[in-house]
Amino acid sequence: MLRRAFLPLAVCLLAACNDEEPIGPLSDLPYAAATNSCGPADGPVVLIYFAAQPIQSLQPVAPFVQVHIPRSFAELNTGDYPIGQSFANANAWFHGSGVETKTATGGIVSITDVNSSGLAGQIDLDFPDGVRFRGTFASTWQPRQFLLCG
Repeated sequence: MLRRAFLPLAVCLLAACNDEEPIGPLSDLPYAAATNSCGPADGPVVLIYFAAQPIQSLQPVAPFVQVHIPRSFAELNTGDYPIGQSFANANAWFHGSGVETKTATGGIVSITDVNSSGLAGQIDLDFPDGVRFRGTFASTWQPRQFLLCG
């Protein structure tokens, strides 16, 4: 009898020791859209926007977060994309208003699904002043027509 009770008790204790809450939907910025674009060196990037309001065009209304992943959509795979300070890495910016922009100081974008209609995954982004966006997302794919990089 004691053996049968041990496994569920151990699982509960391990879960209680985890300091991170389970990751849920990104509630502060529930709308997401992804598109193709060109990066600073004129290479292809995938942009993912996370916004507080529905994304009607590819320039969301603030507040929103814009993530750059330095890959073309065809090259984008499932996996983790760490946020870095170099444009060789993924980058993220928080647009709190029309002029206020904060660069992410760290974090990760994890892509769990890539298909013709969009992307899914989770983000965990840290910004200055302790601002953090953490949650799951499902974005629609909105390709830009006639965009040539390079």
